[in-house]
Amino acid sequence: IFGVLFQGNYSRSYSPQVCAFEPYDGSNDREGERDKHGNMTRSHQKFMTWMLTSRNDRYNGFPMKRLSMTLKVLASRLQDYKFDHEILVVDYNSEIPHLMDSCDDPIPRALQTYLRNTTTNFVIVPPVIVKKESDVKFNTPMAVNVGARYAEGEMLAQIDQDTMPGRQFFEWMRRDKVSDLRLYTDRWWWSGRRDTFEDHRKSIEEDCEKFLDDNGRDVKPWGWPDENTMRPGNNRCGMGATGIFVVPRAMWHMLCGYDENFKGWGHMEWDFTHNHLMYFLECLNLDDPEYMKLQKPFYHIWHERGSTPAGNVGPSEHEVHRDWGLRTYSFNKITCRAGECRDQSGKEYKCSK
Repeated sequence: IFGVLFQGNYSRSYSPQVCAFEPYDGSNDREGERDKHGNMTRSHQKFMTWMLTSRNDRYNGFPMKRLSMTLKVLASRLQDYKFDHEILVVDYNSEIPHLMDSCDDPIPRALQTYLRNTTTNFVIVPPVIVKKESDVKFNTPMAVNVGARYAEGEMLAQIDQDTMPGRQFFEWMRRDKVSDLRLYTDRWWWSGRRDTFEDHRKSIEEDCEKFLDDNGRDVKPWGWPDENTMRPGNNRCGMGATGIFVVPRAMWHMLCGYDENFKGWGHMEWDFTHNHLMYFLECLNLDDPEYMKLQKPFYHIWHERGSTPAGNVGPSEHEVHRDWGLRTYSFNKITCRAGECRDQSGKEYKCSK
């Protein structure tokens, strides 16, 4: 898929398992955009899909408000820099899906206001399926894997629903013509993030874009010491708290994505990369100053902390799941634009008055 794959020089012997590459069938794509094997032709494929996962509940405060702010910043950046990227939200295990919640709630309101001129896609994974396939309410690896199944971008960018992308990332992409020239598609990318505090909450909620433009440089990085991830020429990815994690779509499919034994929220990126992905591809460490003057230009929105368990910490034998991303199920991909949301059949999804 990638020509000559990178083979790391690692002391441990490893025989990686792979899955057959089975792309999303693209049933709602325009005729002529796929080759005879059903794969999206590169000239028509979006360069990147931004994958977010969410559950419509009150976990750790009001996560729907955080998701709406992340979507607002992301949509604004894509419009400002004229990038034709896909935005994909996996609505996982919501009793009331985002699109059918009260019209006054954050996501329906966002779709009628600052997301009207942006195409935002949703995949709904209902509770009846989650109860059969997982023993936790929010299995983050499984939810992200579902997004990877339905994403259409050449590169899959995972970003948390409470993490706002800073302007510096998009300036780098425009300056180096990353999307236009389809650069770095033979690597996986990583950047850390910065952690806002409770004192920032009011300013972020009032105007999240203005907060980033005015205060972004003053927000301190979260996690790993700067000297480990920010020195020039360092192409290794330390994998602390993740701001953005980008993997070629074909490679994600070939490797079956995240190990879904990680049932909570964390460490799945570390496991996927250090125990599996790095045997195939090199890492593009975006925290190297060669790429962006401000390292870690992704901003975690402060919120209350909960008790949901993280995944296992440290090395493990990465397990390949042949039915990754609930592959035995089919879900509707719903496209929202200009205030209307419809699936491939034309069925409309409306918020409740």
